[in-house]
Amino acid sequence: MPTRRALLFGLACLPLLPARAAAQGDPNHSPQDLLRFVYGHYVQKSFEPDIEFDWGAPPLVDQLFEPALARAIRMGIPGGAENLDFDPFVDAQDFDITSYDLKTEQQTVNQARIIARFKNLSDQKAIRYELVRLPSGWRWARPSAKSSAAEGRAATAPR
Repeated sequence: MPTRRALLFGLACLPLLPARAAAQGDPNHSPQDLLRFVYGHYVQKSFEPDIEFDWGAPPLVDQLFEPALARAIRMGIPGGAENLDFDPFVDAQDFDITSYDLKTEQQTVNQARIIARFKNLSDQKAIRYELVRLPSGWRWARPSAKSSAAEGRAATAPR
């Protein structure tokens, strides 16, 4: 049974938790942090079936996508996720990514448009993210926002 001293210490530490989460790259802190969280699961990790990043299943799908899109992905609704062929974060089935670069094109208090550029295997990729801020944090709103191949040719900086 916890002692009164342990409970008081725990309560005293609660205000420090949001600052620590932000410092560690809490995916809900900013739209860039959401994408850093995502690509952290891909960079310098070769594709394996058990990668432990099941973006299409709860609870992760709800942490990455806005609610209507997350529901469509979970239920496999045609039209809800028609552009989610393969893995939408790498635009492929297999991946071998060594670095990535994020470029913020536009950002307001509740919306952001960011391009992620990276080289996957031998292909340059650029994926445009339309992100929205919800009370629960930043979420990907429109996965159909894919950039052109020409945008993917930009050099990527190591992360």
